[in-house]
Amino acid sequence: MKRKFMIYGLIGGVCLLAGVAAAGSGTLNKSDNKRNETVSVVSYKNMEDKGKSDKSANATTGAVSTTTEAITSYASGRKPEVSLRMNKGNSQKKNKAADKKVKKNPRKEIVKIAKKYKGKITYLWGGKPTDAQIKGKEQPKKLDCSGFIQFVYSKYNKKRIESLGSTISISGLPKIKKNELQPGDIGLRNGTGSLYFDADGKSYSEPGMAQDANESKEKSFDKKIKARKTKKTQLKDRIEEKKDKISEYKDKITALNGKKDEVIDISESEISSDNDEQQEEISEEKEQQDQQQRIEQQKKNNEKINALIKSYNEKIKKCQADINGYSERINKYDKQLKRLKKQRKKYKKDIEESIDHVGIYCGKNKKGEATWCHCSSSKGGVVYEMTDIFTHYYSANDYLSE
Repeated sequence: MKRKFMIYGLIGGVCLLAGVAAAGSGTLNKSDNKRNETVSVVSYKNMEDKGKSDKSANATTGAVSTTTEAITSYASGRKPEVSLRMNKGNSQKKNKAADKKVKKNPRKEIVKIAKKYKGKITYLWGGKPTDAQIKGKEQPKKLDCSGFIQFVYSKYNKKRIESLGSTISISGLPKIKKNELQPGDIGLRNGTGSLYFDADGKSYSEPGMAQDANESKEKSFDKKIKARKTKKTQLKDRIEEKKDKISEYKDKITALNGKKDEVIDISESEISSDNDEQQEEISEEKEQQDQQQRIEQQKKNNEKINALIKSYNEKIKKCQADINGYSERINKYDKQLKRLKKQRKKYKKDIEESIDHVGIYCGKNKKGEATWCHCSSSKGGVVYEMTDIFTHYYSANDYLSE
């Protein structure tokens, strides 16, 4: 019964407290509209005293709530609690500790990404990641060793890293010693990158480039061979032309030699046939003079013939000299063709190659052995294993931004 009366007394005190708080709040609001700060300390023993010091417009609700809580605690036999509430303006400040974002270790993240694709990516020579795969929209299924490296670091950096697209470009990264290796660094087997050599021994980063160089040289030789064959044909045609000329000149010489023996009948050309009587009167002396004249005419004719024959012989000699010159040039072209064909044959063979391999260092296992993650052609794809095939090491700091 005693407890019951005490409860009623407390309820009455709450009502009194509410009235006082409301009056005090009104007075304070008139005197100072800018200040709206309330502190309420309530307990079932000193509710009345603390209620008088409340300066908040919301003090009544707080007091009733707190007092009710205290009464309930007293009625149930629990020890009452003291609560402190502070309001500034119409909002409450919550002093919750901000969640501090834990910075991820970039090297561990690289290793994590690499190991994630163990057994999920198969090897494909020349396989490179697409933009969609780098952005995570697609799952890469087939990559080569450098394509896998490019994929892992590009995925981590959320953008394509072109300088990791080939072993030869990777070989240009800053070199480090074996004892300086950290998880996430890169290793190469040869340290040169994959190189491909044309027939002249010049190296290229792609096999197609070496093959193109060979084909270009082969075409160059084909062009030279064709040019020499064309010149040979032209020279042979000229030889035939010269031979025809020689035959022509010989025929003319034969004809001229036949004219040497021809007798020129001067009398027939100089004596008119209309005067038969005069013909009979030609004296023997006249016949002798005509004969002498024919001989002299024949001599002059033979001299002209001999001169023509001599010129034709000189022309024949020159044609023969030309033929000999053409023949020598043809022999020269034959030797050149033989050499060019031999050289051309060299560029038809397969290119030589020195294939490098690349992997990501993943740290040491419990036995202290170096472990690597790489996309291997001999093992069918991405593997995580202990291996010592990587002998040249490179820092990946440029691609490990936090």
